[in-house]
Amino acid sequence: MNFFQRLKRYLFGVLLGIALSIFFFQDRTSLLTSWLPANRVKTMIIEIPWQNDSTQMCLLRCIKTNEADLKTAIDAGDVLFDESQVKSEPKTYVVKTDLGKSNFIIKDSLVVFDKHVGCDC
Repeated sequence: MNFFQRLKRYLFGVLLGIALSIFFFQDRTSLLTSWLPANRVKTMIIEIPWQNDSTQMCLLRCIKTNEADLKTAIDAGDVLFDESQVKSEPKTYVVKTDLGKSNFIIKDSLVVFDKHVGCDC
């Protein structure tokens, strides 16, 4: 058996293993990416309680949504680390969703929905 036959069999086994892993663990694919920085930030924003104040209510009215729908949009959105301020305290993260860009300030045990592009609250 020459090198190319061994390589073909090896690659076939690797591809078959990947396909079977995806098939059997398709409901747990979030375990593979939950350790990435963007996913950790999104999870933190979604799970930590939000500060309910007049500014947040104004921003939610401005983008015509509620907190639950915004959290769903955040989960599908992207964290823009180059626009975020992660070296200062409290940390400010910019999240781009299908609703637009939003700023979130993460304090010790509270998330503040700070501002949204296009809203003057």
